[in-house]
Amino acid sequence: MAGTEKGWLGLRRHALWVLCMAVLCLNKGGVVAFEELNVTEIPQWVAEYSTTPVMVPLTLVPVCLDGTLPGYHLHRGFGSGANSWLIQLEGGGWCNTVRSCIFRKTTRRGSSKFMEKQLPFTGILSNNPAENPDFFNWNRVKIRYCDGASFSGEGGDKASNLYFRGQRIWLAAVEDLMSKGMRRNLPSTCTSKEDPTSCFFPQNLVANIRTPLFLLNAAYDSWQLQASLATQPADPHGHWTPCKMNPAHCDASQIGFLQGFRMSMLNSMRSFSSSRQNGLFVNSCFAHCQSERQDTWFADGSPTIGGKKIAVAVGDWYFERSGVVAFEKLNVTDIPVMVPLTLVAVCLDGTLPGYHLHRGFGSGANSWLIHLEGGAWCNTVGNCAFRKTTALGSSKFMEKQLPFTGILSNNPAENPDFFNWNRVRIRYCDGASFSGEGEDKVSNLYFRGQRIWLAAVEDLMSKGMRHAKQQTLLIYSLYVDFTVISININLFELQIVIHILYFSWYCFEVIFSAVAAYLLRVTHAAVQALLSGCSAGGLASILHCDEFHELFPRGTRVKCLSDAGYFMDAKELAIYLYIKRGSNFSEALPLVPLRWHKCFFPQNLVANIRTPLFLLNAAYDSWQLQASLATQPADPHGHWTACKMNPAHCDASQIGFLQGFRMSMLNSLRSFSSFRQNGLFVNSCFAHCQSESQDTWFADGSPTLGGKKIAAAVWDWYFERSEIKETDCAYPCDKTCHNLIFESLIG
Repeated sequence: MAGTEKGWLGLRRHALWVLCMAVLCLNKGGVVAFEELNVTEIPQWVAEYSTTPVMVPLTLVPVCLDGTLPGYHLHRGFGSGANSWLIQLEGGGWCNTVRSCIFRKTTRRGSSKFMEKQLPFTGILSNNPAENPDFFNWNRVKIRYCDGASFSGEGGDKASNLYFRGQRIWLAAVEDLMSKGMRRNLPSTCTSKEDPTSCFFPQNLVANIRTPLFLLNAAYDSWQLQASLATQPADPHGHWTPCKMNPAHCDASQIGFLQGFRMSMLNSMRSFSSSRQNGLFVNSCFAHCQSERQDTWFADGSPTIGGKKIAVAVGDWYFERSGVVAFEKLNVTDIPVMVPLTLVAVCLDGTLPGYHLHRGFGSGANSWLIHLEGGAWCNTVGNCAFRKTTALGSSKFMEKQLPFTGILSNNPAENPDFFNWNRVRIRYCDGASFSGEGEDKVSNLYFRGQRIWLAAVEDLMSKGMRHAKQQTLLIYSLYVDFTVISININLFELQIVIHILYFSWYCFEVIFSAVAAYLLRVTHAAVQALLSGCSAGGLASILHCDEFHELFPRGTRVKCLSDAGYFMDAKELAIYLYIKRGSNFSEALPLVPLRWHKCFFPQNLVANIRTPLFLLNAAYDSWQLQASLATQPADPHGHWTACKMNPAHCDASQIGFLQGFRMSMLNSLRSFSSFRQNGLFVNSCFAHCQSESQDTWFADGSPTLGGKKIAAAVWDWYFERSEIKETDCAYPCDKTCHNLIFESLIG
């Protein structure tokens, strides 16, 4: 046997196992023979590749439910695929009672008497190179399913003449196929920790599979929905019947349940998908067995994720052309669309939150810019209830497409350093800067900002953001004159090693210059991440900054940018009213030795943020002036109304008050600005959110400090070209400001 196995391994044959319904790794054992069914393919082109299969005698030891012989269909490979094998295990539900197993004996799922003696091979089994480019000429096998238990189990029911011999069927099939040129029970890695029933479920198995494995699944698997999730005993009144027949007939609560099921599935795959050798393709379809049908496997209009059809994704994974870990969340187009997440994380009104994603390309394909949308807070039940009728509280009112401008622009003339990154705008609909956990059942209000944040970043990590690491250059073993120089360049896990013998210093200089030039060309190819946000989103980018950094491997360039999020802990701040609302923010707020509500104010946080942070703020922030400093309760007679609408209308005493506010802000930033890793750009403007608008971000006439526009300052800080600590002189000295002039007050 050892010699046989060695010879078999020497052939270096490929083997791909595709399981339609369940993933099982089974223990080795001896068996006998198996009956092979002829394969005659119906499409005309089959004759071009068909061979006549050889009949294989088999014993009665492995049998179907009714005692008849099981079987398989084999279509022989040829050419470059003659020694490669694709084994597909047929699916078809389970029988879980004596009665259902007895009925199954009268069908092809329990007796070979009713099996088709010929089957057309389509989809992943097709022998047409136009329909199955990577596997068309392999040895392709379909093992018929007739044991009712996913090719597992050993037993019987003599009274009913039922044979449960799935394990024997499996062993007989693979042993027979080994004898034709190819060469274990439930795995102990599971049964040692779980009861045998639990080991039937892939979520308890896949993390321990050592062999590279690809999982292709619909997030809303139609078979699981009908036969497992919403069965007749669980739904005696048939409320789920229309939904099971057509997803378009599912009501909101049913969709919510299914979204939760999908989220559970994705969570159970975290460990599996973290292994580089594994592949994943989970699309948000109501489907089942998508590899068998040509229209879903590889055809015009086949399901795609990330621009790849199922067949292409499987081929790229198997032949290691690229890693494939794909979750379907949205269609990615030049104009981003809303991204459904799950009802675990919900907006104020209970609808799904979402984000817009514009994919990066070229040197920015592996770099990510995450921008958290702003939009103030709601601080009473009344205004939170009103907020539910707007895009800031419900995704029902969100735009399905948004133009990306400013820091999110894809125009290299408008955004030279970030234009080709993966750029994301996470929509804001929790009313609390992506923080908090609570609800008001009486008013049907959901305060789930922390969950929205976690769901969004988890989803983005699954789309490629998790693979963040920079290239490094290591030069070692360098001696004078005749020795060896080794240059190791690690770029996205690609290693280039140069060995040079007997070189001169001139030779070294030439090589080093060439390598350095190469690195300069690929510097921006290094994957990196920036978390930014405006206003309430700017505050959120501070609150979640260190948490965001911890998502990435050590050595990744991860930084944060807060635009107009530096809200001062000053009198009359309406945020105090918001804090009293009763939501639990403790999970979202950084750990600092203060009363927890004080942690909502950046001046009490930024000095403790470990991740490099850039603060972009107007010293006379127009939102803070209107909505928190000079509120209606603080100014019942409206003396501040004209000043709040136009700074040119502020009198001397009001300007004096604002100058004092500016000095308080600058004083509070002293400790923060003392850290070299941090960046600062505080201009003396009456403005708010200057990174989102193109005219303030990077355009002719944009605001400047120290001769640098806002965008240039952020880029120089992020890429560490220079230290940026810019604070402006007092109003009205700065003539580059784009001061906001209002026709009516905010809110």
